[in-house]
Amino acid sequence: MLVPTDTSGLIRGRLTVEDTDGGVVTEDFELNVTARRFSLTWVEETVTVSWDGYLDQGDRWEENHIPGEGVRVMAYEALLELDQDVLVPADNFTLVLEVPADGYTNKAQTTPGNITQNTPASAEISDDALNPTPEDAVYEGNSAKEVLSRVLNQPGARFGQGNWTWAVIADQSDPDGIIPGAPDPDPGNDWTLEVRITVLSPRLVEIAYE
Repeated sequence: MLVPTDTSGLIRGRLTVEDTDGGVVTEDFELNVTARRFSLTWVEETVTVSWDGYLDQGDRWEENHIPGEGVRVMAYEALLELDQDVLVPADNFTLVLEVPADGYTNKAQTTPGNITQNTPASAEISDDALNPTPEDAVYEGNSAKEVLSRVLNQPGARFGQGNWTWAVIADQSDPDGIIPGAPDPDPGNDWTLEVRITVLSPRLVEIAYE
């Protein structure tokens, strides 16, 4: 007889044994399956991603990724930089982050750089209050998978587990051409986007009961 013990709890049953001579013995039994114990620690990690490209005035670039799978997202910072323009004024681009599942949007427009100091036009967005900071603890559960699912899906601590959408928008590339039919002296610009995301990764170690 095989009794499954992958779920904690009290298992009651009755076992009957018969021999070839017609003898029968019946016994009631009770099994108490205790939950497993796990020590949980959180390890800070940094996820770094970068993109680059070129946009003409009025164009938009987008990229999706999921940085919060299996971790708790704590913070991010993103820096958009434009190639230094020879012609003034500086181009105007917008950096946007959207996390649709959480109804979250953050955006910023580029500010002019300093030609004499060789600093480009740039835009920066950041947020360091995305989820509450968890504590190391001991949990009971039927499996490591169950415990991880429980801690990663705690109410109020699930921000950023869905899709993140980054966007770069070329709002205005200045100066525009002033002679009808003549080529635009500044149709667009090259850009680079650097993103750093701070996450806490759960580490489980099964421990014995004392």
